[in-house]
Amino acid sequence: MMRMVYRPVLLLLGLLVLPILVIRAQPYDETGLGTFLTPPKDCPAPCLMGIRPGVTPFYQARRILQTHGWIEQVTETQRYRNRWAYVFWAWNGSQAYLPAGGLDNALSTDIEVAGDLSIQTRIAPIEIWWFYGPPRWIQQIAVENQRTQFLFGYPQQKLIVLVELTDCATWLDVLTAPSRLTYSRWVFNKPERFPADYLIEPDLARLRSVQLCQAAGRRS
Repeated sequence: MMRMVYRPVLLLLGLLVLPILVIRAQPYDETGLGTFLTPPKDCPAPCLMGIRPGVTPFYQARRILQTHGWIEQVTETQRYRNRWAYVFWAWNGSQAYLPAGGLDNALSTDIEVAGDLSIQTRIAPIEIWWFYGPPRWIQQIAVENQRTQFLFGYPQQKLIVLVELTDCATWLDVLTAPSRLTYSRWVFNKPERFPADYLIEPDLARLRSVQLCQAAGRRS
């Protein structure tokens, strides 16, 4: 009887751990992903492509984006009240983990300094989990159109990893979905609070017990 009870539990746990084993067998250096996730010694986190939010002058950050070998298109919004502006860009597809096309990547600015960097990638949360270790926190947020966001917080790297899926996605879906990475000075040991949010302990062995589906705006 107990064997029948434990069998589905072990199967689900295996589905959560399998992506780690597969990713572990893949050499990061061959794809360049390890280099991408490791900032240079002279550019401490948060840092991406030599741009440091809150430190790099905006004109310099814009020039880096305009001349970078991974980028094919850059556009800039007009400043709002002479203060805030955004630069959007598209990847050119030269990197396997950065999807080509679409101005889905953004750099914000506050007056004359680079702000947050937000990029769309093909990198799965479990890959970053394996590379950096467990996130400090996981946050689940219900959004419109019966969708849910999952945020993985890495304060040491000043990084938030985000995926957005349907409410009834499985944890395997969450951990292996393409993610958006946001590099920001404002990533702390505890996440910001949102209405109807839900904090999840970042423990792979326990994720199987967390209910992801929602009904009538309430979690099951």
